[in-house]
Amino acid sequence: MASCSSLTRLDLANSELENEHLPALRQVLGQTPHLLHLDLCANELSDGHTLPLEQCGQLQWLGLSMNGLVALPPGLSTLSNLTLLLIGSNCLETTPALRRLRHLVELDLGSNQIPHIPPWISELTALRVLGLRSTSRRHAPPAAAADGFAVAIPDLSSLHLEELDLSDCDLWDCHIPPWLVLIESLTALDISENHLNSFPLLPGQLPRLERLCLHNQGPWEGDQPLPGSEGAAEMYLLQGGLFQVPSGVAGLQRLKKLSLDATVVGSWPSSLTVPGGAGAGAGGEREVEFT
Repeated sequence: MASCSSLTRLDLANSELENEHLPALRQVLGQTPHLLHLDLCANELSDGHTLPLEQCGQLQWLGLSMNGLVALPPGLSTLSNLTLLLIGSNCLETTPALRRLRHLVELDLGSNQIPHIPPWISELTALRVLGLRSTSRRHAPPAAAADGFAVAIPDLSSLHLEELDLSDCDLWDCHIPPWLVLIESLTALDISENHLNSFPLLPGQLPRLERLCLHNQGPWEGDQPLPGSEGAAEMYLLQGGLFQVPSGVAGLQRLKKLSLDATVVGSWPSSLTVPGGAGAGAGGEREVEFT
């Protein structure tokens, strides 16, 4: 690799790399000081403590998803030039504070075993794309779960997010934070696979939204009810388990796709054209792609 000292991109995704290959990887990274793009996704590099990222000070793009990581590499927080970080679909239970990554534009830490969304995310002011799917209390230890059912979502309203994924986060109607519908920069929002009867969207809110995913809303199906969940579950049953599409959806002038697949819909805004014509309004209807 001595002849590749000017290398800026290294793609080793899905290359069957294991922990025993880490010494060789360290040697390679030591000989590519100008590396900007490193993709290690879909391997078996579970030993994050020994991943040699401290040699990659110029990195801007880093993919570590789908490796079975139980801990993040200690040198990760020093990569201050990172603009994209993919650490989703691992086995992380906690994450170190990454607030020093001030240039991060895209962060994916979904599909891990993290019980709470880390509050330091609100300090990543350059962030535009954030993936938090499957971040929920079902991963919390029993002692923590006994404190209540509320899902802790830090206030992200100060960020200029464009895409936000909160799917499969055990959200009930009472858990949707008021600031969520006030992020005017959002173009894509995914809150599918939760337990919602509706979504508190009023006309004029989320004016730039183009994609809204609300599919597969349903009651809690865990082996045992979570402490404090009875009230939310009773409210869901009281409303018949039907999803009420909020009137504010009709006011989303840029909306191109509304996903409601596997969600039992109880009512529609009158000014939206509904598949099959059911519930469609008369004048001023808007055509939206439904799935």
